[in-house]
Amino acid sequence: MVMPWMAGGMVFWWFAAAVVVVLLVVGASVAVAGRGDDEAGSAHDVLAERFARGEIDEEEYRRRTAVLRGDPG
Repeated sequence: MVMPWMAGGMVFWWFAAAVVVVLLVVGASVAVAGRGDDEAGSAHDVLAERFARGEIDEEEYRRRTAVLRGDPG
């Protein structure tokens, strides 16, 4: 036999579990969405370092920077 106060407690725990799942999904989505910006910044940093070390010339640096920005041509 289920007491009325126990049924209410079960509803609370199911609600709490649903809230936790939603927060985890939203947090994971935000983390994945934000990752793209970090990778682009890192790629640009590597490109700048290669240019500074003289591994690539100015023309190649500018061309690759344009590709990273998504500029055509």
